Amino acid sequence: MVKLTYIDIAAAAGTLYLATKLVQRRHEKTKPLPPGPSGYPIIGNLLQWPKQKEWEVFTEWAKTYGDMVYVNIAGQSIILVNSSEVARDILDRKGIIYSDRPYLHFGATMSGYGSVTTLLNDSPAFKEHRKIFAQEIGSKKALARFDALMEAEAKRFVRNILKNSSSDVLFDHIRSLSASIILDITYGYQVKDGQDDMVDLALEAVHNFSVAATPGAHIVDTFHWLEHLPGWLPGMGFKKQAQKYYLKLQDFINIPYNIMLENMAAGTARPSVVAGYIQNQGVTTEEQQHLLKFAAASMYGGGADTSLHTTHGFFLNMVLHPEVQTKAQAELDAFIEEEHRLPTLNDRARLPYVEALVMEVFRCTCVVRQGVAHQARKEDIHNGYFIPKNTAVIPNIWYMCNNPEVYTNPSIFNPDRYLGENPEPDPRTAVFGYGRRVCPGRLFAENVLFMTCVTSLAVLDISRACDEAGNEIIPEEDWNGGVIAEASKFKCIIKPRSAQKAAMVQIGA
Repeated sequence: MVKLTYIDIAAAAGTLYLATKLVQRRHEKTKPLPPGPSGYPIIGNLLQWPKQKEWEVFTEWAKTYGDMVYVNIAGQSIILVNSSEVARDILDRKGIIYSDRPYLHFGATMSGYGSVTTLLNDSPAFKEHRKIFAQEIGSKKALARFDALMEAEAKRFVRNILKNSSSDVLFDHIRSLSASIILDITYGYQVKDGQDDMVDLALEAVHNFSVAATPGAHIVDTFHWLEHLPGWLPGMGFKKQAQKYYLKLQDFINIPYNIMLENMAAGTARPSVVAGYIQNQGVTTEEQQHLLKFAAASMYGGGADTSLHTTHGFFLNMVLHPEVQTKAQAELDAFIEEEHRLPTLNDRARLPYVEALVMEVFRCTCVVRQGVAHQARKEDIHNGYFIPKNTAVIPNIWYMCNNPEVYTNPSIFNPDRYLGENPEPDPRTAVFGYGRRVCPGRLFAENVLFMTCVTSLAVLDISRACDEAGNEIIPEEDWNGGVIAEASKFKCIIKPRSAQKAAMVQIGA
């Protein structure tokens, strides 16, 4: 084991700082770096980098410095992109340059997430992952075979709420819904009503990823050598944390995969993405198995946790904005009276206000608020600014979705903004990312949220709870989290709109 002294550390840090400055000065003579907050010698903006609710600090920097903000974390160049136009110019039109990921030592190596799709560089493994996603969930035609499953799960979700409508268990109902759909599609695993250990395992592994892959949250991402210091030293708790994350991830990539293999051997396996890949492509080597396990885990991780917190945000916004719920229910009541049934995914075009409501949920919740960083493969110049090689480029998606120059009164939940003669921009073009790293499960996420919203609104009334004095409790929008933002739990009252509407979710149960 290499032993490092404080002199070694100081010398290395000083050399890194001087080398970075020399590179910057060489290019600043011709092209400047984008503007940004002033930093300190050697460590740059390390102390200014937010450890939580990053989007709040990034938004203030966007207001101060503009569409491109330069930050330096102990020699690591970072550029925050604060407008959709610049994001499209850089990440879409120059996607070949910006399709890699920055290396996150804590998340990729120590915690074991380096083989999930999100953290893979633009490599053969990444291309194979994307190929699997494109074939299975990347088109409306591919997704159509899961329509009946999504519609059935949305009904089951509402039935479970009708059985126990306490707001204390609302989050549990939502997490079960998110896990049920994606575990069934990915592995053919059917989630049990109530407590299911597989749901707990999967969501814990995904939550750990959100923490592990948060840029700037782990000092070892900047100073890799800290991993080799003794664990008993102060500040070394991240080593135990990473080991815990690693073991949980191993359980998650192996347990559902092995259950599916056992079911295939017994002839009882349900159709699924993983079973179909094994049958059609064959998995004969450890390398192929490793790739498929992590592609499957990535498919789950990319869909379940984001769907969970976006759906939670939908219920929160219905509590906060009862007038929106009333207007959506009026549209649905007219539809149900005409059709004598609940809407399906094929009815989206006939329900423009509900579709607009779904768009506004994506904008206002925006659970992946600062996106996952891209990395520049080589030097670039954009809008007169120099972008060094290996710069991490982070799309500030939260600000893009809340920029008052783009969205009128962005703090107001207003589906009408997407309707009429002059609709505002569709936020999903930002929410699902850019370039070669755009979310491959976008269509899947839209379908899940639409079915959840339309079924819940048709059958349920979601209203504010009251305190002991009879005063309405208005929840606060309190979001926390790392890569994926999470809303705090809140009080509400959920009840059936009528016995007739409640009976509609029992059909086919």
